[in-house]
Amino acid sequence: MNLDLRINGFNLKEAIEEAVTRAISNSQTSESKSEETKLLTRKEAAEILSISLPTLNTYTKKGKLKAYKIGRSVRYKEEELMEALKSVKKFGSQ
Repeated sequence: MNLDLRINGFNLKEAIEEAVTRAISNSQTSESKSEETKLLTRKEAAEILSISLPTLNTYTKKGKLKAYKIGRSVRYKEEELMEALKSVKKFGSQ
């Protein structure tokens, strides 16, 4: 049985299908964005930067590095750490 329900000339079935399709598309887009941004633990960040955990903490408190709190965890964006490394190497070569 195919039910064709129209409200003020608007097909409800088509509206629902369109809304679901948009929601799925938006969900997939946000998932791909989150896959691009890799979050690292404090230990991983310190290893990449070749610094100790206390030094990482100091740099974070001074605003040299940006940390992200997720619940009780602290994370660093890999992309931002790489940019910090590039700027340090660039400064050191001048």
